[in-house]
Amino acid sequence: MIKKPLLPIIGLIWVMFFSPVLEAQELARNTLQGLDAMYLMVDALAPENEPLGVDRNELVRQMSAKLNSVGIRILSRTGWETTHDKPVLYINVSTVKTGLAHYVYSMNVQFFQMVSLVRDPTIQKLAMTWRTQGYLGSVYKKRLSETIYSGMTEIMDEFIADYLSVNPERAKTASPNPN
Repeated sequence: MIKKPLLPIIGLIWVMFFSPVLEAQELARNTLQGLDAMYLMVDALAPENEPLGVDRNELVRQMSAKLNSVGIRILSRTGWETTHDKPVLYINVSTVKTGLAHYVYSMNVQFFQMVSLVRDPTIQKLAMTWRTQGYLGSVYKKRLSETIYSGMTEIMDEFIADYLSVNPERAKTASPNPN
């Protein structure tokens, strides 16, 4: 049982360490408000992974379907270049073969858009406003494809949950299962 004198200390620790993290997460979510379209950029996987079942085009198809299911249109590169806010969802999946049948992988998603300075709104820059913690792990060759597709689905579900939390009207029209 925690003694009463420790409760204020625990509360102070919570405020000092966790409150800023929660505020940062809320701020990141809020930057997704009103978003209705984006460019989807998938960092190319190493060609040697395609025989293992990891296909960049399939990954793009699956992630596009998830975004479309909540009403987010996917912009072409040309369409993206004509937007003012330049919204881009950057997906990075990397793998490295570390043994005869073993791979190390990393996956992360970041959302970028144009931001401007408060002191001078004419100064604008493309900046990351949302990101995942990402995944890092190792897996045997026969499970690489399954691991990457399921991990990316979880990461995109996190993005969509944050998106829907600040765009509740989209939740009402979202398709239940995009895949």
